Amino acid sequence: MYDSISYVIPIYNEELNIKNTINKIVDAFNESSLKSYEIIFIDDGSVDNSINIIKSFLRNGLPIRCICLTRNFGHQQA
Repeated sequence: MYDSISYVIPIYNEELNIKNTINKIVDAFNESSLKSYEIIFIDDGSVDNSINIIKSFLRNGLPIRCICLTRNFGHQQA
């Protein structure tokens, strides 16, 4: 079985939800038997404080990455 997990979370102006989301993931990981985890945020051009909140968690040493798109691409038709 696997011993690690990656959470990939798309965000757009989610400053009110990021802290709670990260805390819930960390709590779930701590209760699991997994050895490692990472949280990858995909920011779709947020204009709120989302990126700064994520950066504050990065400074605390959590295994978080953020891919920041240059603008909001929204839903794309195939």
